[in-house]
Amino acid sequence: MNGKTNKAIEKPKSKAGLWLENYWYHYKWVTLLVAFLLIVGVICTVQAVQNNSYDSYIMYAGPCQLSHKEVLDIEKDFYSVVEDKDGDGKVNIAIRELFIMSPEEISEVEEGYEANYTLISDNLKLFDQEILSGEATICLLSPFLFERVAEADGFLPIGEYVNGAEVEYFGEYGVKLSSTVFGNMPGLSVLPDDTILCVRRVSTIASLFDKKQTEKNHALNIETVKRIFEMD
Repeated sequence: MNGKTNKAIEKPKSKAGLWLENYWYHYKWVTLLVAFLLIVGVICTVQAVQNNSYDSYIMYAGPCQLSHKEVLDIEKDFYSVVEDKDGDGKVNIAIRELFIMSPEEISEVEEGYEANYTLISDNLKLFDQEILSGEATICLLSPFLFERVAEADGFLPIGEYVNGAEVEYFGEYGVKLSSTVFGNMPGLSVLPDDTILCVRRVSTIASLFDKKQTEKNHALNIETVKRIFEMD
């Protein structure tokens, strides 16, 4: 024996790694608290908007960057299936649209053009927050975003609402919007052909704040989904 002791060779941590480790050690609980408050703020804001103003709150998220006119045209299509929730004699609809491209879609951007990475990143964070809040029961999503939520069991099985309509399924939880009569209406027809219609589960987090109202809004949106599949 040469008297030497074998030691495991450790790769020195980068400055960024050391900074992150130090930050997390000192500010872990502050960071978690801020994240929690941010989620609460999103839920309360969206609930206040929906409960006071809209009969239906619908989210589109995907690679189609809609113009203001196109959003209004999609709203018009939904007037045919959304009923007056609060009995004020008017149907008020809100379309939440988020421009988000998948990594594959970004890589296919035409030469001479560049994806807006900052916008896409910010919108993806907003998407995750809104899915967590669960206010948008009716979702129109790209396959990339659909899979992101489906993997976390965020949707209800779509089959129980289809009611015998001839549609193209996307797994257990989605239907290809363009395969429905509703999806071929003038406004909705501008969305990509692979856009998926899906139904968000009741959000557990949103229910903590106002379970009765959350479940009522969800049930009313389910009725809208049923009317979508009754169109012929």
